[in-house]
Amino acid sequence: MDIKQLQYFLTICEEGQITAAARRLHMAQPPLSYQLKMLEEELGVALVLRGKHHIQLTDAGELLREKAEQICRLCEDTKKEVQDAKTQVAHELRIGIVSSSHHAFLENGIRKFHEDFPKVSFVLKEGNTFQILELLEKGLIEIGVVRTPYPQKNIKAIPFWEEGMVAVCDKSQCLSKDNRLKLQDLTNVPLIYYERYASLLEDCFLQSGLLPTCFCINQDARTSLLWAKAGLGVAIVPKSAIALIEHENLKIYDIDHPRLTTSIHIICMKDRYLSETAQTFIDYYK
Repeated sequence: MDIKQLQYFLTICEEGQITAAARRLHMAQPPLSYQLKMLEEELGVALVLRGKHHIQLTDAGELLREKAEQICRLCEDTKKEVQDAKTQVAHELRIGIVSSSHHAFLENGIRKFHEDFPKVSFVLKEGNTFQILELLEKGLIEIGVVRTPYPQKNIKAIPFWEEGMVAVCDKSQCLSKDNRLKLQDLTNVPLIYYERYASLLEDCFLQSGLLPTCFCINQDARTSLLWAKAGLGVAIVPKSAIALIEHENLKIYDIDHPRLTTSIHIICMKDRYLSETAQTFIDYYK
């Protein structure tokens, strides 16, 4: 059994088909099937049940998959650590970031770090929080910048920035005479918000004996803002997310509620090797 065989096996597991796995690995199917057979013969167990269209892992196959992931990750971490041993903090840093965090992170994060470590370059992957978590788990990025709430299993998190949520609407609408709103001011108003904030918003309304009027649930703060700008309703977004779009014609209200806040976290995987550059970045913001 060698690393290459384990990598082949993991690809078969991920694709669910030997044909699809062979295509992804840029090899013919018979050699890949042979490698799987050799692995089964060496271990003395069946690893997969072969169906007409898909394979199904046996109990032994599930166990090997778990161990193979750990072994391959350890090999990759070891390779990185050895390569880092001959370098200093002077190479690229792979970061995943959610769009609504960009403004606060640029102003208070990257800019300051760049001043102290000018030789570090950045490769950014952008997406929603769950996409960033997936990239982190797969090892495609070393550090994520996400907003609460999110599942924190196997995640090491450093709180970086906290801010309140705001209500945003077209200037033609007037929700209050000043720049602050209470939840009562948002009842019977068509609300537009990112789906991750749905539970938080609903809980806050219900605890106040109120019901929110949901008009549009979406996947991005920019979408919420653009719909509000079009006069379709009131967007509920993190305050710094306003910078994502041109907002001269928008009215912005702070919301007077202690729970309607969100935090930006810098995250990495627990118990996984970080490059010297990534570790320096993490330590910089502890």
